[in-house]
Amino acid sequence: MNKWICKESKQKIARYIIGKEGADPLVLFTLFPEEQSVAKWGKKIKKVIKLSEALDKDGWLIINIYPIKINNVSEINHFENMQLIYRNRDEIKELFNKYNVSTVWAGWGNAVQENDFLWFELKNLLKRIPEDTQWIIAGKLSKEGHPVFNGRAMNVSRMIPFEIEDYINKHKLK
Repeated sequence: MNKWICKESKQKIARYIIGKEGADPLVLFTLFPEEQSVAKWGKKIKKVIKLSEALDKDGWLIINIYPIKINNVSEINHFENMQLIYRNRDEIKELFNKYNVSTVWAGWGNAVQENDFLWFELKNLLKRIPEDTQWIIAGKLSKEGHPVFNGRAMNVSRMIPFEIEDYINKHKLK
């Protein structure tokens, strides 16, 4: 295994999964893929690789709540992109069926609260992830109570368990 994968839409406007395969990879769950090229993701990817190795994972994968490459939450237009969103759901379900993922690192940040669709989609995607999956975060939650990608908390001792069900219940849409 351990081959690179980058699953994108044909038009290259959506990225569903990026990483290196493994029998039990670390999965980082973020908000959306940035428009910048994968090459410019260097620092973030190096941190994910370093943590996956420290956790004795044999691969790493990055998935997103919203698969379309954007730079800001205000750019989200889910009505125009539902076909890509459905594909993202399928890719995530397939990922968890194909690999023995035991650990998911939650790192979508505060911006999830800025768009009702992101909450809806996060809950939708959680249905595709096995209930016995261990969730972790880097350091502590943000002031608003959301898991963030914290590049400074990149050693194993700073990773702490994350109760995804408690998080969803606490932040329910009203």
